[in-house]
Amino acid sequence: MGLTIAGPDRFLASGHPEVGERLPPSLGLLRSSDGGQSWQPVSLLGRADLHVLRASGRHVYGYDAGSETLLASTDGGRTWSARRPSTALIDLALDPRNAEHLVAATPEGLLRSRDAGRTWRPAGPSGTGLLVWSDALYLVGSDGVVVRSRDGGRNWEGAGAFEGRPVAASGHGTELVVATEQGRVLHSVDRARTWRPRLD
Repeated sequence: MGLTIAGPDRFLASGHPEVGERLPPSLGLLRSSDGGQSWQPVSLLGRADLHVLRASGRHVYGYDAGSETLLASTDGGRTWSARRPSTALIDLALDPRNAEHLVAATPEGLLRSRDAGRTWRPAGPSGTGLLVWSDALYLVGSDGVVVRSRDGGRNWEGAGAFEGRPVAASGHGTELVVATEQGRVLHSVDRARTWRPRLD
């Protein structure tokens, strides 16, 4: 299942129907324009289960877990083209200034694309985790160590660390929020240098 913010009160999502609903097991891409109160199908009903979902303007990217294919759309998710990185995706981040510049976290490490996922190149550092692209590109490692790139994934530096195994991460500007496997929500206002609990 995937969820991403597409604008004020606008969300894109993918998932599965409730038990007993007469719908296919994969709901494809859904859209809400009222803050999640109601949802309308957009595309891929019964054909894709988008576990990683990212959007910027008319560009939408979704990773179909069933086929292990990254799908790309330039019309808000109505039509799609398949992109095939060389491995499965754990997470995906879009450059806030250029929606065709992507960085993917994979089991083998990071990959970078500058052409909307058509071609990919390795992007250090070694290791993998969750990605957040806000004021810089952050890699939140499974061990709680956070590294940062100020140049789109070419060079990396240590940013900070927290205790726990992350399961979700998000950011805006210099702020980062991480949810951990242990049920904690941690918040940083200083680019991952220090962390405070928001929910224990």
